[in-house]
Amino acid sequence: MTFSFSKKLPYDPDKTYAMLMSALKVKNFTVLSYIDMKEIVEQKLKIPFKNYLILNVCRPDAAKELMDENPEMGMFLPCKILISPVDGGSTIEVLRISVLARDYLHIENSAAAKYEDELISVIAEIN
Repeated sequence: MTFSFSKKLPYDPDKTYAMLMSALKVKNFTVLSYIDMKEIVEQKLKIPFKNYLILNVCRPDAAKELMDENPEMGMFLPCKILISPVDGGSTIEVLRISVLARDYLHIENSAAAKYEDELISVIAEIN
């Protein structure tokens, strides 16, 4: 299993972001932070940069269950979602925390897979 799941969409990153936000809200995921790398790079470094967004996403019930399972799971939370431009569209990518739990904490069959699958299904359903 790879460390991330990605889906390409035919929309620019701003439209993809709007669609993702609606889908996450329906499934009770909360966006804790929104990082606009284009704005940061262009403002701080004064050079052009692509439209690249990093979202930190959480479901409080999931986070609690994962940290009850192993307090070190907090190192992998909240879930990261990236939105970036590609070939006339954009890509949404989510980090698979179950892979991190397996590879770094040696936790097999973590509850992380359940919540990760829910988050991936939200992304997979965006058209």
